[in-house]
Amino acid sequence: MKVFHPEQGAAPEDYLDPLTGRRIEASREEYLRAKWGLEPRTLVVGRFHAGWKDLHLTDQKQKYAQVHWFPSFWGEVFLALFKLYIMKIRSRHARHPFLFVSQKDEVAGDPYTVASYRQAHAKAVKRIGLTAGKDYGTTPHGHRHAYGQLLTNAKVDPQLIQRCLHHKSLESQQVHTNPTPATIAATLVEATERLNSPFVLNDLQRALADGD
Repeated sequence: MKVFHPEQGAAPEDYLDPLTGRRIEASREEYLRAKWGLEPRTLVVGRFHAGWKDLHLTDQKQKYAQVHWFPSFWGEVFLALFKLYIMKIRSRHARHPFLFVSQKDEVAGDPYTVASYRQAHAKAVKRIGLTAGKDYGTTPHGHRHAYGQLLTNAKVDPQLIQRCLHHKSLESQQVHTNPTPATIAATLVEATERLNSPFVLNDLQRALADGD
């Protein structure tokens, strides 16, 4: 899966020269304006605006960041759900090329807004019995932190984690990989259990007796 820069990313493969039938090499910004009469959503003002995080791009020519699924089976889950979405929801006759669309009656088919996504995410969080909020790590951005923590817990090399998170520097990912209070507490409990083991206690007692 590739996530293209909304302005600089290479135009989709369906951007063809009507005379030659060959693909036109252009940016997504040029493609949107020429074929659809639209602006990239990063440049739109109002409810349809959508931001872009300054990711480290995997391919500097086509300007995209490649998604790295972890565990890898989540890529298969996404693909299965994506196919259902395309077949059941995303009409090919939409007035725009944006992938995600609203399903509300009055705006059905319009580009899906960031506000609507956040509302839907909060409702989903509540449905599984959790509280939606930044302090609880249950906002959409919380998934990025969870992903970074999962890679850290799996002992993945920090430089590989940097590439997976598409950060431009190792320092940028520290906030996503710092241990959470729950992780610290669990680690200390395990350390306490090791400390209280008979073998460790005997070693401590001998050390104290020897004056070390």
